[in-house]
Amino acid sequence: MNAVALREMDVDGGDEWLLPGLSLPRTETFEDWRELGRRLCLGARHINWLIGDWLIDGAERFGEQARDEAQAIFRSDVARFDPIVKTCRRFPEPKRHEGLTFGHHLAVAAIEDDAEAEKVLHEAEATGATVAMVKAIVRVHSTAASLPGVVEDDDPVDTAYRRIVQAWNVAPRASRELFAESMAESHLGVIDL
Repeated sequence: MNAVALREMDVDGGDEWLLPGLSLPRTETFEDWRELGRRLCLGARHINWLIGDWLIDGAERFGEQARDEAQAIFRSDVARFDPIVKTCRRFPEPKRHEGLTFGHHLAVAAIEDDAEAEKVLHEAEATGATVAMVKAIVRVHSTAASLPGVVEDDDPVDTAYRRIVQAWNVAPRASRELFAESMAESHLGVIDL
C-alpha cells in the first residue's frame, strides 16, 4: 500500500508537494482539478497508515536511531504517534478494511479480542457506520465487558440488549435521564454523541 499510495501522490523525492498551500495554474481543467482532489483525499485517508507503517519499519530495522530521526523530522516527540503505531500493528495491511477510515480502526483497536474487533469493523463497513458510531459501540463493549455477569450468546441483538441494560443499571440517574431523552429524540435511530 505504501509504495502505491506514494506513487499515486506523484511523490518523486521532492518536497514541493509538502508546502503548506496549493497554487494551481488557471489553465487546469475541471477534470485535472477533480483528479487532484481525489488524490488529496486518498492521501489524507491513508496518511496515518503510511506514517505508522514507516515508524514500525524504522523501529524494526534501525531501532533507536530511527526513533531519534523521526523525532527530528516531525520536530516533536514521536510518542504522539503511539496510537497510530499501535493501530498499525493491531491491523497489519491484510486486516485493514479499505471501506473504513483509519479512525474506525483506531477506535476498534481498544477491543482486545481479535474476533470481536473484526466483527465490529465488518459490521461498520457493511452498515456505513461513522467513526462516532463505532466509538459508541466500543464504549458499550468495554463498559459491558467490565460489568459482572455479562452473558454473551449467539444472538447479537440479545447480547446488545443485555449490554445496554447492564450499562443502564450502573449508570447514575443524570446519565439515565440524558440517555432516555437522546433515545426519544432519535426515534430509534442513531444517537449522536
